[in-house]
Amino acid sequence: DQKRTFDALEMCLHRSDIPGFVESALYTVAECKDRYPDLDYSGILKSVNEVERDNSNPSLRYKAYLVSMYLSHGADIQVTTVSDPQNHEYLFKQIAEQLEQKYLAFDGENDVAENR
Repeated sequence: DQKRTFDALEMCLHRSDIPGFVESALYTVAECKDRYPDLDYSGILKSVNEVERDNSNPSLRYKAYLVSMYLSHGADIQVTTVSDPQNHEYLFKQIAEQLEQKYLAFDGENDVAENR
């Protein structure tokens, strides 16, 4: 049942004393979004945003940011299912690369240095 699954993930996201729980929960949230894009992620998004804002581990904050962006802009980001579920970095890297291409890329004509 979706509610119990999301409740369990939220509990793991709030276990900042166990970084592996938090990272695994972030990965699982992203995998759920990939497999079940039409579910309501608004409640779990709040927990992901809390990790992004409040966690003391910079790596986890960054991964939470990536998952938050994926939850918010999933239509713009296409991930490939990871063949090795132990390789969490692969999924986070896919999200980061697509965000960079879609939202941070410059078109070459608008060089930031030239506009100074």
